[in-house]
Amino acid sequence: MFHPIANIEDAQTLAQAIVNTMVEPFLVLDENFRVLAANHSFYQTFRVDPEQTHGSLLYALGDGQWDIPALHLLLETIIPEKTAMDGFEVEHDFPDIGRRTMQLNARKVLYDHSSAATILLAFNDITARRAIEREKEELLGRTEDLLRQRCAAARNGAPGRQQLADHRQHFAAEGPVRHLR
Repeated sequence: MFHPIANIEDAQTLAQAIVNTMVEPFLVLDENFRVLAANHSFYQTFRVDPEQTHGSLLYALGDGQWDIPALHLLLETIIPEKTAMDGFEVEHDFPDIGRRTMQLNARKVLYDHSSAATILLAFNDITARRAIEREKEELLGRTEDLLRQRCAAARNGAPGRQQLADHRQHFAAEGPVRHLR
């Protein structure tokens, strides 16, 4: 049987427990982009202090390290129009953790009995994945260059693999003495 949550404090406790359960860094922002809640993963990943985070403007966190133009675009332009965005990539050089590529998912939550809104913001660090993709593209490019070189060499009369195999077979059949004559 379903038991509704008895009061607002219990609802807030449940909401914070859900946020803390998430593995990815996660924020809950008010409509003015102030942090209402963050999970442990957010604090740990971005090395920000919980006491300095709660209630602060997102863009001011970590001495302004979150004042990122792409983040402004997402929160101030895209979310008001669409209310949801998945897979929005932000690349930024964070002072404590270095250059990161983050994939953001955002939702604007509208309430039935209030004009207030909150924004849910989840972060997925895809830095390693993007590095692997760049390495793969580089290897693919080098492979294509080698293939072009081989094709060009074959067109210009350089022996290809089959021609070399034919020469070896011919040499083996006639024997080394015959070639010395």
